[in-house]
Amino acid sequence: MISEVLEKIKELPFVEDVETLTELPEDVEADLGIRVKLTKDAGKYPVSRIISKVLNEISWKEFESSGRYPAIYWE
Repeated sequence: MISEVLEKIKELPFVEDVETLTELPEDVEADLGIRVKLTKDAGKYPVSRIISKVLNEISWKEFESSGRYPAIYWE
């Protein structure tokens, strides 16, 4: 699942780079954390909505195959 998340997010036109977080903030409970580096022209896209939609689709796909819905944190 981790590689799918990184791959799908990296494909977005406003994403320059994406990486996994080794440590999540103390107030966050999640199965996976990622850091997204945006391109300079990212402001012309609804970034939060698009990334959230992609992550939600991946989480649902995982739920349908394993019965577990993973929480994914991103910054």
